[in-house]
Amino acid sequence: MKQTERADWRDGMRDVMRVLKGHTRVAVALGYRDLRNVYPWTSLERPLPVEKAPALELATANAGECVPVDRICPDAKWQRVKDKDWPHPDGRPCLDIVRTLAPATPRG
Repeated sequence: MKQTERADWRDGMRDVMRVLKGHTRVAVALGYRDLRNVYPWTSLERPLPVEKAPALELATANAGECVPVDRICPDAKWQRVKDKDWPHPDGRPCLDIVRTLAPATPRG
């Protein structure tokens, strides 16, 4: 992807579906028994809620190809915390809640 192109959540979910090989493994990775719970996300009808992205990053890494959270939910403000037990080389993903809610205002 070129630097000027904006990442689309659909691209990330397509990668998740390819790596996990379908709706069932996505449902299992997210802790659901019923495919109806994940179908709106896996069929690309709606974006995945950001709090669910780390579970898919972990599941795809365990399946052999890590799809990072910033590809699954590119509009979220992700930070990485060093964690040797997390499969991503930069560490565990964390949402920057403050940066997500409002832009920083300069102190005067």
